[in-house]
Amino acid sequence: MPGKIEKKHPPRRLSIQVKLNAMVICSILLVAAGLMMISYYVFCQRVDDKYNDSLHRAAEACANNVDYETLAYFWSKIDTEEFREVHERAAEANDETPIADWMNSQPGWYAADDDNEASAGEIWSLMDDYELVLSGLIAIKEYFETDSAYYQYCKGDVTYNIADPDEGLLYIGTIEEPVAEFADYPGNTAVPPIVYHSDFGWLLTVIEPVIDLETLEPVAVAGVDLNMTDIVRERYSFLWQSLAFVGVLLVITITSGIVVLQRSAVDPLQRLAKAAAGFANEERAFTKNDVIELDIRNNDEIGDLYHEIRSMESRIVDYTEHLTQVTSERERVRSELRTASQIQEAMLPSIFPAFPDRDDFDLYASMTPAKEVGGYFYDFFLVDDTHLALLIADVSD
Repeated sequence: MPGKIEKKHPPRRLSIQVKLNAMVICSILLVAAGLMMISYYVFCQRVDDKYNDSLHRAAEACANNVDYETLAYFWSKIDTEEFREVHERAAEANDETPIADWMNSQPGWYAADDDNEASAGEIWSLMDDYELVLSGLIAIKEYFETDSAYYQYCKGDVTYNIADPDEGLLYIGTIEEPVAEFADYPGNTAVPPIVYHSDFGWLLTVIEPVIDLETLEPVAVAGVDLNMTDIVRERYSFLWQSLAFVGVLLVITITSGIVVLQRSAVDPLQRLAKAAAGFANEERAFTKNDVIELDIRNNDEIGDLYHEIRSMESRIVDYTEHLTQVTSERERVRSELRTASQIQEAMLPSIFPAFPDRDDFDLYASMTPAKEVGGYFYDFFLVDDTHLALLIADVSD
């Protein structure tokens, strides 16, 4: 059909329904993930702060409540070749008796101090110093509910064990396995709360130095451990329970969001697009009955779009009717002018030669109007055998 404009639509990749649903799902997932991360972080932070503070106070209590002179003296006695020989024999026999006998034979700090005279009949041995140190650790361990409390001494990169109420006499003087998480902290210094994985599971450890109040130099370090395996499991349990709860909530929220979005936006737009396409695809004269009529009650931009399309289609119908009327009238006038032109042409001589029996002259005439009908007329005839009459007329106004 001449003059018809073909509509070319670009290939559709994703419908607006898919895009809107994807946007809703992604937005909800992002919000849920953010809330999950925040809640898990807050939960872990509170748990960490609780146990870190408690364990830090326990380590400070171990470092401050011990008699640093007794601890320094005890370490000086076991850091000798004599004790190492005794310890080696006991370790080979897997028997603590040689160590116990040796410690009972050695004078304790109070007995060795000239300023502290033992009571009559009382002998204060190194074993008494050891048990005194252990009793302090046990009291602090029970009070703060820690899993272990101990004293150690660091010499260079080597850490020696001094006392631990959970270990026997064979523990004294042994070398502690290095912990990679403590590598950045030099010996006999404070170590902040650190969680790491060990042979006993996840441990939270805090270390505080035992300071000589006269020289202000560390004589040992006090450490406390808390088994975090159950706490880490509680974290994971909280995380999985939260994920399950959020997952159920996400399913409900996403389903509700898609349903609401489908009913409030996607369905009206799809019906509106289908109706508008049906109106545009008609190849006939439009009437008021062709204007779309849908049950769209949205009081939003979709409702505005619906009413605007209705108004536009109404204007198209009015314009089409007016154009049809004008075209019909113009065709009628054109037909009348064509008829008038034919009448005018019929009134003019059109057969030539006009006088075929005369050869003494030739005559030809024509009239070409500027428009459909002209205002000029002509005629010619013989008055007699020697006179020719020519008639030319101009109709004006």
